[in-house]
Amino acid sequence: VMMRVCNLDTCPVGVATQNPELRKNFKGKPEYVENFMRFIAEELREYKLLDDLSLYAMQGCYSEFEHRAYALPDEELTVENINALFLEVAEEYGLTDMYYPEYLNYIWIQIFHLFEYPFYVISYCISDSAAFNIYMEELSDSGSGLDIYMEIVTDSASDDFLAIIKQHDLPSPLSAKTIKNIAKTIEDELGIA
Repeated sequence: VMMRVCNLDTCPVGVATQNPELRKNFKGKPEYVENFMRFIAEELREYKLLDDLSLYAMQGCYSEFEHRAYALPDEELTVENINALFLEVAEEYGLTDMYYPEYLNYIWIQIFHLFEYPFYVISYCISDSAAFNIYMEELSDSGSGLDIYMEIVTDSASDDFLAIIKQHDLPSPLSAKTIKNIAKTIEDELGIA
């Protein structure tokens, strides 16, 4: 039964309530609910890791494409060459299954950062790296990641991003060690190599 009243303490089947009369309606065991919540938490962790992996692959691809495109001599800057270049880079990054093959080499046109803010896309990886470290803090000590996050969002927006990260004792998102730790965590948790 999906009543969408979990937050109202009026769950008619007695799962999401502290009301003793409503709790009598629950026909299962508390362990069933606990087990269900563990499965949900595990799925959320896997989704977070897969989302990170996707972000790093896509943004890495776009960044690599930018560097190669800007390195092309002027006489080679044709639509055909740029389309072919993106297709080549997307294949190298394993992104060919994410789009319809006939449109893949045109995907770069949709990334407006490539035109308005060159070399901007890598900032997504840098900010996600910091977020990943906050997430790992939360997993190791419940509440600590949230505390760090709340402190960071109340810091002055005029402060330098890396200075804020350092101030909160988080590893630099630009260090090779941080990147290796994130990669190892994703590999270990998702069982990939």
